[in-house]
Amino acid sequence: MLGRLLRGVAEEAEVPAVGYACGAFCCVLSAHYLLLPMREEAGLALGVDTLPVLFTTSLAVTLMAAPACAGVLARARRGEGHVRLFTGLAGILIFLYAALCLTPPLLPSPPDASAATQLPPAY
Repeated sequence: MLGRLLRGVAEEAEVPAVGYACGAFCCVLSAHYLLLPMREEAGLALGVDTLPVLFTTSLAVTLMAAPACAGVLARARRGEGHVRLFTGLAGILIFLYAALCLTPPLLPSPPDASAATQLPPAY
């Protein structure tokens, strides 16, 4: 099906590579969609004063990670680089999730909301 869509745009031998590239781009956008709200929630929990530092740190990490990822892909054999790269990124995400689950909350938990929303019994 992808071959029919790309007819005239890509050669037949390029169709699998285009499919993999589209899939990888979809994975990157999905990860961004999942991680962005967590970063913003952490920033709001830490206070508005820390937002510039968090966004600057996020930019710095991105600027360091892009050449590192390109280096991994350039040095690896064909097909092996993506496996190494995505395995490493999955390990980082698992580590961050574990760190998020194991750290105590920064703010005290709100009082039990269920008691406040209960209506008095009707007579």
